[in-house]
Amino acid sequence: MPFYAFGTMKVVPARDLDALGPPVGEPVTVNVPIWDSLRSVYLWFGLLALLLRKANRSRAGWSVLAPLLAVYVVLGVAERLLNAYFIFNLHQYLCSIIGDLLRFLAVSLAVLLSVADLLPVKYRLIRFLLVFLMLLVAGVGQVASNAWPMFAGIGWAICYGVFLFIFLAGQSGSSAILGRLFRGAQFARWRARFCLGFGLGPILVLGGLECWLSGAKQLQSRLELFRLLILLSAALCLPYVVFYGFMVLARRNQLYSARFARAFGEAEQPAKIT
Repeated sequence: MPFYAFGTMKVVPARDLDALGPPVGEPVTVNVPIWDSLRSVYLWFGLLALLLRKANRSRAGWSVLAPLLAVYVVLGVAERLLNAYFIFNLHQYLCSIIGDLLRFLAVSLAVLLSVADLLPVKYRLIRFLLVFLMLLVAGVGQVASNAWPMFAGIGWAICYGVFLFIFLAGQSGSSAILGRLFRGAQFARWRARFCLGFGLGPILVLGGLECWLSGAKQLQSRLELFRLLILLSAALCLPYVVFYGFMVLARRNQLYSARFARAFGEAEQPAKIT
């Protein structure tokens, strides 16, 4: 999870060791530079600068922060709950990594929409490549300053690129199929339903199975592997939930409706999603 603090801190290690030793270790003083905490929000400063563009100097332009803040709040609450539930450090670590990837994607989408009025829309392939490159550059910029210690920075940049490409390819493919079946407002409604259903459906199903397996003692040895499967499915599915948040913004905001259309081919007229 993101860490925001600066100045001199006293860290006290604590662990319940029962009769093996004292529960609290020796305190350690750590100096935390302010820039070390701000590195997790570097791109926010870039986003705020882009929102000062003349085309964004309105209440409608700044409303792109609403889904972004919602994603951060939901992810923060979900991570705390899941990390308190998981036993193995590997699962907690993967949960935090997925949360960071989703945050990076959300900020990158906000940056993209803040300048999407400048995108060409004549050719779908060119538009797809431009959107991918813009989201990749924005995301890699965040990964580079917040790389996890498991791999080198370039390794995480590649991981984010694969994560992003799989999501955009899946989103584009599903939109193309739905576009052949529906038109206008129907297309918008079914696209939103697909993003929300595919984003949450598999995780809810697997989560229900995990609750059932947790009651069977003979399956306890496989339970942690099953939780790992849930986390991997979350990495594939939850980007659609993040995307859904910005889709809702686009369907209710004329400014971002037009920009969403330029970036992702959505219908431009705002309409309520039911």
